[in-house]
Amino acid sequence: MGIPGFASRMQAHGSTQVIGRKGEQCHSQAIIDGPSLAHTLARLVQDRHAHDAGIAPNVSYSEIGEAAVAWLENQESFGFKMCVVLKCLPGPC
Repeated sequence: MGIPGFASRMQAHGSTQVIGRKGEQCHSQAIIDGPSLAHTLARLVQDRHAHDAGIAPNVSYSEIGEAAVAWLENQESFGFKMCVVLKCLPGPC
């Protein structure tokens, strides 16, 4: 998912800023790219199982769902209000 090499090409035009700390009150809204989040969490869950089993396991939808809820709750603990998770950018999908 995403644009290949986008982050590396944009790095020179950005700066690093701390935008949240654990335990802060809600101060920022977040818009999440749903497919990228699902892909990333599926890989993390798969890697965790592969480390335990030594093989590439099948990952269930419920495991990915549990990982997504945990990740989103963790972001909220840093002061982000989750407003929307998009399935794609606006426009035809």
